[in-house]
Amino acid sequence: MSDLQKVAIVTGCSSGIGLQTSIKLAENNYVVYAGLRSLSSSHNLDHLIQDKNLTNIHVIELDVSKDDSVNNAVSNIIQENGQIDVLVNNAGYGVMGHIEDLSVQEFTEQFQTGFFGPLRVIKAVLPQMKKQNSGRIVNVSAIVGRIGVQFASPLSCSKFALEGLSESMRYELRGTGIITTVIEPAIVKTRFNQNMKYPEKFTSEENKQLIEKMKTQAEKMIDRAGISASEVAQKILDVLGEDNPKVRYAVGDMAHALLDEKLEKTDEEFEDSFIKTFEQAMNEE
Repeated sequence: MSDLQKVAIVTGCSSGIGLQTSIKLAENNYVVYAGLRSLSSSHNLDHLIQDKNLTNIHVIELDVSKDDSVNNAVSNIIQENGQIDVLVNNAGYGVMGHIEDLSVQEFTEQFQTGFFGPLRVIKAVLPQMKKQNSGRIVNVSAIVGRIGVQFASPLSCSKFALEGLSESMRYELRGTGIITTVIEPAIVKTRFNQNMKYPEKFTSEENKQLIEKMKTQAEKMIDRAGISASEVAQKILDVLGEDNPKVRYAVGDMAHALLDEKLEKTDEEFEDSFIKTFEQAMNEE
C-alpha cells in the first residue's frame, strides 16, 4: 500500500450506492474494503472491478447484523493495513406497510440493519481511529430520517435513530480528529424499492390494495424523479475531500426542496402540504 493511500470500509456493496461508492473511492486511490452480507452477491461488483482493473478493491464478507462478522472483518483490515481512515455505513433495506400490519419483529429487524448495524461497525473501527487521531465516518441516511413518511415507519424510525446517533457522535468526538457526516438522498434509482419488504399478513383487503398501489406508484416516481446511485457516491467522495465537512448533506433537488419546505413551514402547514403531495403522487397516471 502506498503511503498516500487511505483505507476505506464501505458496507452494503452488492449494488446501488455502496457499489458505486466503492468504485469511486478506488478510482481516487483509496484502498477499499467492500463489504457484503454474503459473498454470493458479489457478481455485480466483481464485474466492475474486472472491467475497470481496480486491484485496490477487496470484496469481503461483512454482515452488519452480526457482531462476529463485523469484528472479524475490521480486525483483519487493521492487521493488513494498520489503519482505517474512512467508514461509509450504507447497508440497509426498507419495510413498508401500515403500522397495524407490521409486527414488532419486523420493526426490530429493520433496526438491526438500519441502526444497530452501523453502530456495530462504528464501535469496531473507533478504537483504531482514536489511536491514529483521525477518521471519517459517513452514515448514509435519507430524507425519511428527517421527515416521517406514511407506510414506511420502520425505515423512517431507523433513519431518525441513525441521524441522532450521527449528530451525537459528531459532538462527542469533537477534538479527536474523527468527523461524522450524514448523507441524505430522497429517491435513488437503485434496487432498494424492488428489495422492499412487506407485511406477511394484512388486517384488511383495503390495506393490501393500498400497499400494492404504492409499489406501482413508487416505481413511477423513481423513474421520474430519482437520482442515480453514482450521484450519491460522488457526493460522498466530495465530502471526504472537505477539510471541515458539515453535519448533513442533502443530495438531489427533491431532497433539498423537501427540507427547505420543512424548515420554512410550521409542522401543521408541512403536514397538510406533504399529505397533499403524497395523494397527488398516488393518483398520477
